[in-house]
Amino acid sequence: MRILPVLVLAACSSGPGTAMGPDHGPPVGCQMPGGGSTAMPAGAPALVPGTWTNINPADVNFHGGGGDVFTQGITLDPCQAGTLYLSVSSFDVQNGKPGIYKSVDGGSSWKLSGALDEPIHVRVNPKDPQNLVAVDGVRGGTQGFWVSHDGGASWVVPDGFAALKTQLFQVDCYDVAVDPADFNHNLVTSHSPWNGYNSPFNASWDGDSGILETKDGGATWSLHGPIKGWSHGNGVWFLGNSSTWLFGSQDGGFWRTSDGGNNFTQVVKDNNMQHGGGGLYKSASGVLYAAGTPHLMRSADDGVTWDATLGPYAGFNSVIGDGTHLYTAPVFGPKLLVADEADGANWTEYPAAPMLGSGPFEMAYDGANHIVYAGMWSSGVWALKVE
Repeated sequence: MRILPVLVLAACSSGPGTAMGPDHGPPVGCQMPGGGSTAMPAGAPALVPGTWTNINPADVNFHGGGGDVFTQGITLDPCQAGTLYLSVSSFDVQNGKPGIYKSVDGGSSWKLSGALDEPIHVRVNPKDPQNLVAVDGVRGGTQGFWVSHDGGASWVVPDGFAALKTQLFQVDCYDVAVDPADFNHNLVTSHSPWNGYNSPFNASWDGDSGILETKDGGATWSLHGPIKGWSHGNGVWFLGNSSTWLFGSQDGGFWRTSDGGNNFTQVVKDNNMQHGGGGLYKSASGVLYAAGTPHLMRSADDGVTWDATLGPYAGFNSVIGDGTHLYTAPVFGPKLLVADEADGANWTEYPAAPMLGSGPFEMAYDGANHIVYAGMWSSGVWALKVE
């Protein structure tokens, strides 16, 4: 990766008045017959444009008390404005009240959905929003790949995924990518290496893992790897089509395949995926932006080559856009940064909207209502109206 000069950030005099999309690419929107509802539900928080509003679940203490409690993914139902899924994790699984929390009123109230210990990401089927997938990992007793068909009220591990326990050291999942063309086509990465006492992989693969792939919603799985240099804590994204993927490692840079995982090429060596996860956004012009550490990166050729566009910082977990502007923030904040999508190199601070405590693990955007939802690492979930 060619490192560009460090950019100097200046305060912006006026807000961009724009919107943002999810980390795993531009929003595909609701694909249900009728298109769903873009109207915010009654009782949704009253938001002041340009000002962050805290919408934490009332029972969760993100500032201690039940152990270190932090957010992971934040996901929107594409067919119902105001329906949110928040992944909460804690070093104290018993007392920190981790799990998937669901809100149907824009974050005014939340309900614990299911019984996952350490959820990291939730994905919603745009053709059937009652159909969800989630990954759980790092700690706790519910690690793995989970599926819901009732909007998160109940979750099950498909039998095919449960069988992987006989092949892998532990089914300790970290990220899940959904093929925009087929919700049943999923890619899952691991937090822990694949080798172990019950694993067929010998010691030469020590510390390495790969990608798990299903094309039937979890009933059957293919294993891509392990690959030398793919250590613990990994992310994965679909790029231009169902067979082109980007893989990011916390220690091994970024890798790309264009043949559905049969062959991988390392495309970035001197920039890693940020600890905890990373986001990918494809701009209106087709340029990719990927969060990383210490630099935010961009690619104009579908991930074959990458430049640094912002940094160095402690790292970036999330980058999103709305077709006009891009948004990101360093993992430790304190400011939301914005750039023109047509440029992507000159970043300024978003005015009157300071970050609180830390930067976002993941952000999501409601384009109809111009609301950014951000799951901050250590300070819970916040909403920002960006008109």
